[in-house]
Amino acid sequence: MKSDAILFSHDDVTPGTGNPRQAINRSAGANTGSILFQTDYKSGAELGLIGPDDFEIRTSPDGDTFTTGLRVAAADGTVSFPAGFASAANVLTSLEVRAALGTIADDAISTADFGRTINGSVIIAIPNSLGSGPVVLFFARMASGPALTTLFSGGAAFTTQTGELTGTTGEDGKVNFSATDDGRLTVENRRGFAIGYTLYTFMR
Repeated sequence: MKSDAILFSHDDVTPGTGNPRQAINRSAGANTGSILFQTDYKSGAELGLIGPDDFEIRTSPDGDTFTTGLRVAAADGTVSFPAGFASAANVLTSLEVRAALGTIADDAISTADFGRTINGSVIIAIPNSLGSGPVVLFFARMASGPALTTLFSGGAAFTTQTGELTGTTGEDGKVNFSATDDGRLTVENRRGFAIGYTLYTFMR
């Protein structure tokens, strides 16, 4: 087919279900089911199931040698970047390990929910000022047998614990941090005034 545009539309005549889907069906896991993007018939990029069951996006400078930039695991949906990053400066943005919790009112909580259990991570908690809350470096386990261990701290007083915080659960006058068994880190503000926090998280 030679055309400037191709449109696949839902069947509004029969009518159909209104849910059009296009399938690329390969015969086995060792085969390829993919979409190629070419310039003058030379492939420069490819996406799909390329050999393994994992979904991949890969590129090529010559149409023959390909490098995988992004891989999504078929088993659990986790994402990896086999080729790494263009520069260390964009890793935080690319991985979204920066969680801006924003302003936390007095006797209130803000939670970073990672959406899955975390067996081990390092978390840097940074307040908007040292006078309002502590800057803390934690080792955090947010899985069965949760743990929150302080590696470094400075600034205002704080406590660490595991389990739920509600806004008035932890010690009054302090910032209280808690790790749960389902992948959440909660910051509870009991300082007597609103504070702001940003978390940087590095996990395995």
